[in-house]
Amino acid sequence: METDTVAMCGGSLLGEFINALTMVDIFSIWTEVRVIFGRGSNAAFDAIRDIEHRLPITVLGYDADNGGEVLNRHLYDYFYTERVNKGQSPVGVTRSRAYKKNDNAHVEQRNDTMVRKFLGYERMDHRELLPLINYYFAEIVCPLVNHFMPSFKLSEKLKVHSRIRRIYKAPMTPYHRLMNSQHLSPAQKLRLKLTHEALNPVTLSNEERRVRKLIDVSLRALKQGDLKLANAPAYRLWGALLG
Repeated sequence: METDTVAMCGGSLLGEFINALTMVDIFSIWTEVRVIFGRGSNAAFDAIRDIEHRLPITVLGYDADNGGEVLNRHLYDYFYTERVNKGQSPVGVTRSRAYKKNDNAHVEQRNDTMVRKFLGYERMDHRELLPLINYYFAEIVCPLVNHFMPSFKLSEKLKVHSRIRRIYKAPMTPYHRLMNSQHLSPAQKLRLKLTHEALNPVTLSNEERRVRKLIDVSLRALKQGDLKLANAPAYRLWGALLG
């Protein structure tokens, strides 16, 4: 799993704001996104642990850049030391080279096609939005993309004279890559298949548009300091989502 964070800072790094944490399986391009407030290692750790528990696959390797929120002793102990002490297979922990973005090419690409595409570039500096945006990604966007949106995957590179020719495999969804692979056990494939059959792409697409509008309405109200909109339809829905 490649891991990275995206700052929802609106072009200014002053103060604290929401950061999106993205994890990508480089084999299937299965992607999960969660949001945290600030860049604290504890919040990032909780998001990473939540993603791992919801993944349909077993994590074998964890790769990140040199950011302290996604690469620290706490995470190393979680992936390696604790599992060795419990007699479990450890997860290999690696990091990319400084100033070499292509070392994390898969997650850098998904930062654009997942985070920026669905959340945009607007500054989000209100902690109150975290549950709503996490619901948006965990229950709507990630299932929609992972199960129903095919993507290309690079097969090989050929050097033709002075140029590089890239050859891609036929587009396939992350779900189908996992179902066609030999790396999942029959039990894992069965659970994944049951999850897939319970999803409806039309319903997810409609829900994505509805909740995305709700995020915009909520962010606008929070920026105006108008918390008296609790009786508005958007806020009633938000309250229902948050229980």
